Amino acid sequence: CGCDNQIPPDRHEGSGNFTTYEWSDETLPLITAKSGFTSDGYLYFVDNGWLSFTILKTGQTQVLCFDPLCSHEQITSETTCFALANINDFESRVLVHDGKVWFTARTFSKTPGGTEYIQLRSLDLDTMKLEVYLEKNEISITDFWFYGDDIYLSMPTVKEQENGRISYAGGSIYRLDKKDKLTMVLEDTEDVQFQLLASGK
Repeated sequence: CGCDNQIPPDRHEGSGNFTTYEWSDETLPLITAKSGFTSDGYLYFVDNGWLSFTILKTGQTQVLCFDPLCSHEQITSETTCFALANINDFESRVLVHDGKVWFTARTFSKTPGGTEYIQLRSLDLDTMKLEVYLEKNEISITDFWFYGDDIYLSMPTVKEQENGRISYAGGSIYRLDKKDKLTMVLEDTEDVQFQLLASGK
């Protein structure tokens, strides 16, 4: 949360969770996804399954959806609201980059016992246009971040299947080169779940 009487720390472009990483004399912004992300006076997060935001000056919170017909109360397989991000205990990640809220979401299966998908989505804050950048059913997305203009994702490996359920372990790092095209850049061979550690200057 924020406090009006407090002087905010210096940040690149004045918003977000920015830090820098030195690499061959070049400094690029490193933006990481966590369960909540602040930008331009707003806190974006997933609450009870819904992509939501809080105005930090007033504390007013609402679902990031402006359709007056959406109730945002009960989550069912019939729910079509694009702000629905979290079903079946899926842990969503949220960040803001280039005027868009980026988040991970799990979809309902289209048929009973069917496939659920994990998606990386972006929601344009000006147009409220939703885009799905990645959709996978065989692997999950544990975390994601931007490094320069590239998107990197931590995704676990499928280890076994018991009673029709998939078991995951560890987390290799992938770069999303184009829509739905992944390139592994760091393989997790020991099920250690790589995580990005970032700190300020």
